Amino acid sequence: MGRTSKILREDAYFVDCGLDYDGVPTTSITDLGHLIGEEVVILADGVIIEDETVPDTGTITLDTAASKYSVGLVYRSELQPMRPVFSTKMGTTAASIVGCHKMGLSLHNSDGMKCGKDTGPLKDVNIDEVGLENTSEKDGLFTGVIDVSVDGGYDLDNNVRIVTDAPLPCIVRALIPDVSV
Repeated sequence: MGRTSKILREDAYFVDCGLDYDGVPTTSITDLGHLIGEEVVILADGVIIEDETVPDTGTITLDTAASKYSVGLVYRSELQPMRPVFSTKMGTTAASIVGCHKMGLSLHNSDGMKCGKDTGPLKDVNIDEVGLENTSEKDGLFTGVIDVSVDGGYDLDNNVRIVTDAPLPCIVRALIPDVSV
């Protein structure tokens, strides 16, 4: 008989040069001497704490005790796929003006990402949107398809950009454009 265990959002570890802790709740994050003077991000019991600078002591004090945390340098991940090309009755869309106002993001155990047109502002992707079917077995993360507005309009290079700098996973399985030619 196999063992099952609950996998939690607070188990995520997506920082650079980081440390993690799993034990008795504490407000003190120690042993950060290698990060003195650096701005770090903390995932404490699944809650993101941004913009903390490690002082000369190498110790950060949290406002609320946490039993699990990961702390380290933030890194930015960006996905900007190539322009999709489709076959139509008139040929391909390679040199056509294409409109894409909505994009389906197929995600796996993800959170903390932003999406938008490649040259425009980014908007938070809301995994808690009412009506979404979340099939993730990990608490606080999302698996499924989310429709996002990309405000694409009509142009030759209708690209989308997905960005994350959160200390959480962002696994994009597929992009599903809703296009018109």
